[in-house]
Amino acid sequence: MRAILSHPMPVPATPSDLEQFTPAWLNDALADSGVLGGARIAEARAELVATDRGIGGTIARIRLGYDGDTPGAPTSIIAKLPSAIELTRGGGRFLRLPEREVRFYSELAGRVPTRTPDCYYAAIDDDGDAFVLVIEDLGALPAGDDVESTTPDRAARVVDAIAAQHAAWWRSPDLDALDWMPAIDQHSRMWQRMFTTTWREHRDGLEGLVPADVVPLGEAMTRQLDAAVTRLAASPPTLLHGDLRLDNLFFTDDPGGGVVAVDWSNASRGPGPYDVAYFMCVAFDPEQRREHEQALLGRYVDALAADGVEGVTFEECFDVYRLSFCEPFTRMFFLLMRGHADKGTDRPPTVLSRFVRNAGQAAVDLGALELVRD
Repeated sequence: MRAILSHPMPVPATPSDLEQFTPAWLNDALADSGVLGGARIAEARAELVATDRGIGGTIARIRLGYDGDTPGAPTSIIAKLPSAIELTRGGGRFLRLPEREVRFYSELAGRVPTRTPDCYYAAIDDDGDAFVLVIEDLGALPAGDDVESTTPDRAARVVDAIAAQHAAWWRSPDLDALDWMPAIDQHSRMWQRMFTTTWREHRDGLEGLVPADVVPLGEAMTRQLDAAVTRLAASPPTLLHGDLRLDNLFFTDDPGGGVVAVDWSNASRGPGPYDVAYFMCVAFDPEQRREHEQALLGRYVDALAADGVEGVTFEECFDVYRLSFCEPFTRMFFLLMRGHADKGTDRPPTVLSRFVRNAGQAAVDLGALELVRD
C-alpha cells in the first residue's frame, strides 16, 4: 500500500464507496496535509459529480462541516475513486493508470511548473487497482469543455503552460528514474493489434464517425501504428501530461494566471509536441485548427527557447506534431468501439467521437503518413 501520509493510514486506506468518507476517516486522512489548520471535521456529505465527464475514474465532491471556527479550512474537497466500469477499471490497472496518478502527486507535483490541485491524501493498494485521491476542489474556476472547443486566447494559455513543463523536463536525466511512468511507445505493438482487430470489425460502418478521406489513414494504421509511435519515441523526451484536453483544464480568472491541470493518470515520457497535438484534437474543430495551429506551435517553440531549451526548430516540432495525431485517432477509436465510454450518458461517446474525427482529419491534412510510409 502506497500513501501520502506519515502517520498510520486511516482504515480503510482506500475507501470503496462514498459512505466511507466519514468525518473520522477524513480527519485521519487529512491530518498530515495541513489543510485543516487544526480544525476537526464534524460533518461530511459526499455526492457524485462530473458523472458525464471522467472515463477513467469516479469523482465525488465532499462538503465539509466543522466544529467551531475554521478560518482557511476548505468547505469542500474532491475525491477520486476507481471507475465503476469494470472494463475500464481493468484496462487502467493493466496500464498502471491509478499508480501513475498517485505517484505523480506523491513524487512529482511539486517538481512541475504546471499548476496542479493541492493533493491532501493519495493511496493505492498493492495490486494497483483500488485507489483514492483527495484533492483541492477547483469548482470555483471556469472549466474547459471537450465538446465546446475553446478560444485562441485560452489555447495560448495552455500552450504556454505545457511548454514550461516540457522545458523543465526536456531530456532530463531524472526521467530515467521514473520507472513507473512508461515511455510513449511502451505498448505500441499491443495498441496496433487491438486497433487492427477493432478497425476490421467496424470499418464497414464508419459513416458519420470517420470521414471518407480519413479511412485510408485507418487502413494504414493497421500496419504502421507501431512504427509511427516508435518514431515519436525517438524524439527528445520530456514529461508529458498525456491527457491534455479541455475537460482536464481549469482556467484562472486572471488571463495571465495560466491554467490548472488535473487527471495525471496518463503521465508519460515522450516528445513535447505530442501534448500539443492531443490538446488540439478537442481545442478546435478542423477549420479552426487549420487557422490557429501554425501560430500556436510557433508560440510553443518560442516558449521552449525562452525557457532554455536549445537547438529545437519549428520544422522538427512540426513533424512530431503532425505524426502525433495518429496515436489519439487509433486509441480513441478503440476505446469508443469497445465500450469504454459507456457511462449511461451521451457525452463520453461524443467526446471520443470528436477525438477520432478531429485527430484523423488533422493527420490527413498534415500528411502524417509521409513520415511512416510502407
